Amino acid sequence: MNPGGRNVLSSALLLIWRKRVIIIFSLCLIVYLLYRFLDIQVLFFDEREYLTLAKNLIATGVYGYEPGIPTASRPPGYIVFILPVVLFGFGKSGIVFVQILLWGASIYLVGLISFCLRGPKAAALAMLLAAAYPLCVAVTLTVYPQTLTAFLVLLFMWVLLKDGLQKIDTKKSIGLGIIIGLSILVTPILLPVFFGTLFLLPVISLRHFRSLIIAVFISFCVAGPWLVRNWVVMGTPSISTIVGFNLIYANSENASPELGTAVNIEKYSSAVRGLNEVQTDRAFRNFALKWMYDHPVAATKLYIRKFIQFFGYREVLKTQIAGTEIFQDIVAAAYYPLLCFAIIGVLFFVVTGGGCGEKTIALFYVIAAAFHAVFLQRLRYRAEVDFLLPILVANFLIAIMARDQIFRRRSETKSLATQA
Repeated sequence: MNPGGRNVLSSALLLIWRKRVIIIFSLCLIVYLLYRFLDIQVLFFDEREYLTLAKNLIATGVYGYEPGIPTASRPPGYIVFILPVVLFGFGKSGIVFVQILLWGASIYLVGLISFCLRGPKAAALAMLLAAAYPLCVAVTLTVYPQTLTAFLVLLFMWVLLKDGLQKIDTKKSIGLGIIIGLSILVTPILLPVFFGTLFLLPVISLRHFRSLIIAVFISFCVAGPWLVRNWVVMGTPSISTIVGFNLIYANSENASPELGTAVNIEKYSSAVRGLNEVQTDRAFRNFALKWMYDHPVAATKLYIRKFIQFFGYREVLKTQIAGTEIFQDIVAAAYYPLLCFAIIGVLFFVVTGGGCGEKTIALFYVIAAAFHAVFLQRLRYRAEVDFLLPILVANFLIAIMARDQIFRRRSETKSLATQA
């Protein structure tokens, strides 16, 4: 890029960063108007379950799918999030409106993280890339917890990186612990992802051990009341009784990475008929674990395929919706360039040194893929962490531009010295 074009781009990015609040609010308004125009109704079974849990909690004070019958299948984080909207009778449109605002807040956080690491130009570019990513927009228009989860993931990353990884003091540990606790009450699989990231950070050493223990302790204090409730009411300390469901669909002889809940598990479903929720969960877990133990080679191959599927774009939906394949193609067209540039960027930071924040973000993304591959795979689950890719891409591109400017100035200086 010539110097004139580079200056125009830099000025445009700086302007976007200065006007970021107005731009993000305008984008939120456009997305909401698009949602109202499309008139998207409740489409999926899971959406109905979330709404049912919220309505029954309001009507009866009992957290369950049936009035007066408690459940522990889904943790309460997302239900508490949508509860005020349902209480005032706004339904899905109200939930989507709040989630669009949360989507905008997530884009803002993307900018803040990039700003902490690479300055305002990287922040503006990251925000643009995040706003243009279709999967996160689509998930925002459903009654699913992934938008809330994505926001909490970004909040965790911002708190972790904003003062540098070398400073993990008590205050930061408490903040991280609260975020982790809230996150696992929305999406329990994030528990090993968060802890795995913290423990694998190369800067974590004995001098950070105390801060790490504080974060773990605080997170369990936040999630503890739900665990106690499940023990007292349901007779299980599990954070969710849907774990066995996700395991058996992902780890059995008919399982396939792209099929999700379209897998035939009739043999196992027949075996649990008549069992209660907790017993069914335990039975499904045992069935899945036994299959993996009895078929280690097949289970390993299936795990590798599920890991690869995490980065895929095709899946079979149990609820058939017109235009699904076209949308998946659009997601692929947006996702794979981001993923490729992110990989190149991480390699660039590894080779050139530095980029500790970017390498931490990449580590989190890979750990998320590794743990998700144990369970049921869904394209929407990746939306929880896909906001991290624009940060990696933007920071890499701005770092390249800065490096090019340094080389150009050195070349000009040498040229002037030679002429003199």
